[in-house]
Amino acid sequence: TTFLGRLKYELAKERLSAPGMPIPVCLSLRDFQSAKSSEEFIENQLQSELGVRVAYREFLRFLNSGRILLLLDGFDEMGQQVDSDRRRENFRRLVPILLAAPKSVLTCRPSYFVTDTELNSVLDEFSAFLSPTALRNIRPAVKKKYGTFLASVRTAFPFDPIPEEFGHIRTVGLRDFSSADVDSYIEKFKERFRGRKPGCLSGLRKRIRETYDLEDLAKRPILLNLIALTLPDLPQQKEGSPSVIYAAYTDAWLQHDYSKGSVRMLIEAKTKRRFMQELAWQMQEANVLSLHHSDLERKIGVFWRG
Repeated sequence: TTFLGRLKYELAKERLSAPGMPIPVCLSLRDFQSAKSSEEFIENQLQSELGVRVAYREFLRFLNSGRILLLLDGFDEMGQQVDSDRRRENFRRLVPILLAAPKSVLTCRPSYFVTDTELNSVLDEFSAFLSPTALRNIRPAVKKKYGTFLASVRTAFPFDPIPEEFGHIRTVGLRDFSSADVDSYIEKFKERFRGRKPGCLSGLRKRIRETYDLEDLAKRPILLNLIALTLPDLPQQKEGSPSVIYAAYTDAWLQHDYSKGSVRMLIEAKTKRRFMQELAWQMQEANVLSLHHSDLERKIGVFWRG
């Protein structure tokens, strides 16, 4: 999400200096399931993103003309507790939008697809489903189902001709930080907090290197930020292991939250912690790694009624 926001910013700057460039439009797929249809999702997102009302079919025409560069964020947030069939179906729901765009970017957490084989099978289907060769040597029942799907896609298109090949699909991943990147970040961090933590930042990089597993965790930007904020406050004699750092960070977050006013103190820290422990246990038992916000609201209600 951070990467896509930065990309949109850079492309928008280019557009301001070169009016012939396409307009970057970023849509959040986490809101997809709250919409009744793809049409409603697009129209609501455009209202939120650009402050304008644009009809769905008109938006597809804009896409097809190359006047808009489509950025779709969070494919893994389109639904909760999905299996491989639902992931494939979610991807198919995006097909009319993706096919309308000469170029687009779709982001997803790398762990969302259980295997690379599953991801590749979805992308291969997308690449070839409009090609005549895709229908060869397929069982009649599957061919009929395929035909129904293809007809629905063609109906959604307000323009001709429909592109025939999509062999240009590429998957790329964000690299972890290198040791040099971590070095650079720590130096910038020292500048940012100079004077606020006198002396305790000088050995921060050395301590990260010498603590088991921290060097590897520091290669992920969000975890490096957590480590840099927390590790300097831990006594030198205390091992800065991931579990200790996370506990210290959580404690600091709770205290910071309470510093914002009395309304934040309506729920005691120990109660918040107990809820998070209960939630973590439920997720462990259900074998899920994330929750949709609507599901979180329900669990909060159940916990406090109990």
